[in-house]
Order: sequence, then structure tokens, then C-alpha cells
Amino acid sequence: MMHATAPISALTHITQDSRTPILEPATDDFDNAAVEYPFPFRNPADSKFYMDYRSKGKTTPEQTELLARGSATATKKNEKRPNK
Repeated sequence: MMHATAPISALTHITQDSRTPILEPATDDFDNAAVEYPFPFRNPADSKFYMDYRSKGKTTPEQTELLARGSATATKKNEKRPNK
């Protein structure tokens, strides 16, 4: 995941913002095949930042994950999505 922009007149001329982090699949974890549909948010109850995202592992089914700021790994939710 990275913030990027493109002019409306040339949508293939993408400029990536190097100040924003990139979220990539881990090489040896449960989300080693895909990281998709990120939804970052701030929880007003504890003022912390979190991000929901869908992950897919090479040997695990697609599932929804919750990443907390400062955590080394994502905390799995119990919600699983069917493979398409």
C-alpha cells in the first residue's frame, strides 16, 4: 500500500509518494501471497491507529486481518472470506 497520484488527463502517469509506507506480503508468514484492500483508521476509544486488510497465504485461505500500529505481526480476526 502506498499513496500515489495521477493526473486525470494521463492516468498511466503515476507518481508514488515516497513519504508513505509500503505494505507488502511477508516472505514467511500467514500473509505471504497477497495483502489487499487496506483500510487504515484511528480508533477514537484508544487514539491508536489500526488497519484492516485482506490477506492470502500460499498455504492459508483468504482472511481479514487487523494490524495495530507498533505490532510486529498482525492480529488475526476470526472472519474468513471465501476464495474467489
